Amino acid sequence: MKKKFDAVYFSSMNYTSENVDFIKEHFNVKILSNVKNLSPKKNNNVEVLFAPFELSICEGNISQYNKLKVVISNTTSIPHIDINFCKKKNIKIAALHDEQRYLKRITPTAEHTFGLMLACYRNIIPAFRDVKHGNWSRWNFVAPKMLSRMKIGLVGYGRLGKKVEKIAKAFGMRVFWFDPNKRGGEKTLKGMAKKIDILSIHASVNQKENIINRNILESLSHGSIVINTARGELLDLDSLLDFLESGKISCAALDTIQDEFTSEFLQKFKNTRLFNYINNNDNLLLTPHIGGSTYDAWSLTQRRVLEKSLKILENEFE
Repeated sequence: MKKKFDAVYFSSMNYTSENVDFIKEHFNVKILSNVKNLSPKKNNNVEVLFAPFELSICEGNISQYNKLKVVISNTTSIPHIDINFCKKKNIKIAALHDEQRYLKRITPTAEHTFGLMLACYRNIIPAFRDVKHGNWSRWNFVAPKMLSRMKIGLVGYGRLGKKVEKIAKAFGMRVFWFDPNKRGGEKTLKGMAKKIDILSIHASVNQKENIINRNILESLSHGSIVINTARGELLDLDSLLDFLESGKISCAALDTIQDEFTSEFLQKFKNTRLFNYINNNDNLLLTPHIGGSTYDAWSLTQRRVLEKSLKILENEFE
């Protein structure tokens, strides 16, 4: 009989019911409501720790868990996990950051990119709101031109960038891309920004600073569009709002914003410039990080990291 390892899972992660059953079947699991309930005094025997974005896996938080063997995160990037610390402590990571071949079958974020693009550029939400008020007039909701005549620039040319490129070409769009880690794209981000009508962000977070900063946004042509389905930390939000207010950027759509995973986020959000702006303007669309949120994608990726963690444990500790 295989050993069942002691695990801590957080119900706030909202795994599908079949994957919660899988966890209960294969682990001696303690289920906590959220990361605030994790305590080294009460959970010092944990061998497998689930790691939502709001739990930082670093020396300051995890050093007291001496039996920890594996951390699990069903995420495609792991900015919340200190890889060097984990290597030092021989803690294995069961996540999706190194699963590019598997992730080729996971498509919802690329799909959502175009959902956001169409919704903001074609004025879908204000047009629908106008219809609900009893009106039926197209004249206030005209987009400047067809997508097939527009040029899109992709920041990041990995799995998602390539998927978005394929969809964009199906729309008849001309595609440019910039990725410092790949050959064949635009030489500079600023140079690409000068050529395009739409800037779509698909990079990973490897640094703290905004790579889409004021200088890059200022280089876009007048009336450009900005889409971010990657990470909020990549985009200078205040500069984006400045350019939306001036009309330099005609519209934008964001599925992610900086600090969204911090515990104080919701308390502060309603007092932000961003929240005030979306309540007084129709040219900025926000969705609450739902790019990857289809039930089948959730179920598949959750099961993938669970099975990955079991293979790690069985190979090393059986």
